[in-house]
Amino acid sequence: MFSIKMLIRCVTEINKIIVTGAKGQLGQAILAEIPDTIGLSSSDLDITQEDQISRIVAQHQPSMIINCAAFTNVELAEEEKEKATLINATSVGHLAEACKAQNIPFIHFSTDYVFDGYGVALEEEDQTNPLNHYGMSKLKGENLALEENHQTWIFRLSWLYSNGHHNFKNTIIKKGNGPTLTIVDDQISCPTYAVQFAKDLKTIVSKILNETVPPGVYHYSHQGQTSWYGFAREIKNIYQLKSEITPVKSHQFKTKAKRPNYSKLNGALLTKTFGLESIHWKEALLACHQKDIEHGQ
Repeated sequence: MFSIKMLIRCVTEINKIIVTGAKGQLGQAILAEIPDTIGLSSSDLDITQEDQISRIVAQHQPSMIINCAAFTNVELAEEEKEKATLINATSVGHLAEACKAQNIPFIHFSTDYVFDGYGVALEEEDQTNPLNHYGMSKLKGENLALEENHQTWIFRLSWLYSNGHHNFKNTIIKKGNGPTLTIVDDQISCPTYAVQFAKDLKTIVSKILNETVPPGVYHYSHQGQTSWYGFAREIKNIYQLKSEITPVKSHQFKTKAKRPNYSKLNGALLTKTFGLESIHWKEALLACHQKDIEHGQ
């Protein structure tokens, strides 16, 4: 007969979830919030190697794969287009195909940069038209995943930041007591706190595994919108930084990759489908600040 300990162990094995890109800011946040996850970094699984994907899936027999592995350097993607496409598109298709072979759900993350910046409160069905190669590679990854596995859920995110890792929020804090900072004020979207998203993803994962929720593309967004300049000003106020922050226009910065001027995502479909309550982006930033205090940062 099964003992209670054996039963618990069996249930855990059935529900284990593979999280790729485990050392990134999104992967770390998800591993901290969702139980029974197996975190795999690039040294554990090179997603560009299809045979490795098959071997890992066969070894762990997961109930789901959550893919956080990505080529996220927007500027570098313009120089290393083949690499960006391999990681953000081709490999995503292979992961989705491996999930299909095991008849398990696949979760993947995309970006607001699949849009060109001419919409208003962008919805899932709005026309995509990426302006840079990073956005193009992510859009191709979306399409491949959806083609390879009908049990695919894609969540588009914007301006992701977390407590650790390299991101806009931590860059402002690092430079926030030095010379004047110049930040663009004509690119509008909504910052996304990785920890809050991971908390919501925990609910999403539970519903995918235990209920019937439609697969496809969903937009995740906190309430409100701002520019990079507005985001920087709020970071300065909350973290009590001393540097002056002045607004500039995008054309005053020479960049290889063009960014959309407006890419605020409308998250209404996601919150309705999964029963979530959205918080304002300023509230999310305050929660991030509180977590930094707790960890002595």
